[in-house]
Amino acid sequence: MNNLPRILDLSAGNRAMWYDKSCPLTVFIDIRPEMKPDFVADSRNLPPEVGNDYDLIIFDPPHTNVSATSNMAKAYGHLTGAEIVDLVRETAKEAHRVCRPGGLMIFKWNDRDRSLKSVLEMLNPYWHPLFGQISATRRRRNSSDKMSSTYWITLLRREQADE
Repeated sequence: MNNLPRILDLSAGNRAMWYDKSCPLTVFIDIRPEMKPDFVADSRNLPPEVGNDYDLIIFDPPHTNVSATSNMAKAYGHLTGAEIVDLVRETAKEAHRVCRPGGLMIFKWNDRDRSLKSVLEMLNPYWHPLFGQISATRRRRNSSDKMSSTYWITLLRREQADE
């Protein structure tokens, strides 16, 4: 397995996007112990045991500020808009630290509350967007004209972070 990629999923949750939910190439991180990650950790401050030199980072952060009592909050937790911004910025920095030079990040984002452009700017000091794809577009709840889209973006680790 020496030539196989090392993968770090920073927001594993229930591993919904994974076909192989126990992929031996991957270290699964989640802040919630009930998700049974390999490491219970905050993606903004990874413990040394997580290691470094990952080839691929997966990051699917919370996208929207939902009501603290909503079903989505029960499933994924509740964060304010400011907390989501902090999570994205600080996790981008931490992911840069543990990723090898030339490594990649797969990033998922829904633009319901915050545009993809503004989030890519938050990632910019550490990550350069290469390509991406809209995977879903939906009409916003209680709105006849507003749409939101979910994107999957592949980013390249910048060699020197512009701090």
